[in-house]
Amino acid sequence: MQVASLCFVPSHCASLFTLGISTGLVLDVGYKEAILIPVCEGVPVLRLWQAMALAGQTVENQIKTRIDIGQLSPDESIDNIAEDIKARTCFVTSLKRSKILATGQNVEPKTSDVEYHINGERSITISGDIRETVHDVLFEENIDEMSITTMILETIINSNVDTRLKLAENIVLIGGTVMAKGFMSRLKEELVEKLKSPKYNNLKITKFKFHIAPAFENYIAWLGGSIFGSTNNLNILSQTRENYINENFVPDWPTTFTRQKIE
Repeated sequence: MQVASLCFVPSHCASLFTLGISTGLVLDVGYKEAILIPVCEGVPVLRLWQAMALAGQTVENQIKTRIDIGQLSPDESIDNIAEDIKARTCFVTSLKRSKILATGQNVEPKTSDVEYHINGERSITISGDIRETVHDVLFEENIDEMSITTMILETIINSNVDTRLKLAENIVLIGGTVMAKGFMSRLKEELVEKLKSPKYNNLKITKFKFHIAPAFENYIAWLGGSIFGSTNNLNILSQTRENYINENFVPDWPTTFTRQKIE
């Protein structure tokens, strides 16, 4: 391929271009996993990189486990149906309601059941309880006491003291899963609740602030990449075909300052 120049831009950095900021705590919750990378003055802090297999697929597995979809025809996919149910009928409930529902008690106002039609031939009932609790799995801690919430807090507590407050007040959510209704408010509630625990009460942080993306979160990184591509930084940081052939090196993309020889 005759490529004139090449530049790799981390999606977490690119997302900040859409907001006009250089420092932020970027959480990408996609289909397979959640990836968290803090960015300070345009540089991703890779030593604080974290990832967990908690994302859209985890929610869909909950749906497939808790809903009897029934017998499917050869042209029907249980994965596609579960994804559609998640997108069309489910949302993220509040922390208070989640705690009540976890005890088996009724909560008012009760979320209504909905009928989901499959190929216009038959329908299944999606209970209100399932609609508002399938996303709870994203906030449940695993055996290592880690969840999406603790990922954020662990990153902040392990960052430099002078950047903690700025990261806590510049949280950016990207990825398709964060588009679920109520996700941002639930995450904020979970973070504030976790601050009360002995492990995090010395952070000296009282609130968290989230940026509202100027576009849908599932393509915010692409928009940021487009903005980056229209700036002079692209010419400065790109590796041209001629330089690659003549000098035989590739840039260290996260820092753009260190260059590593190809063996």
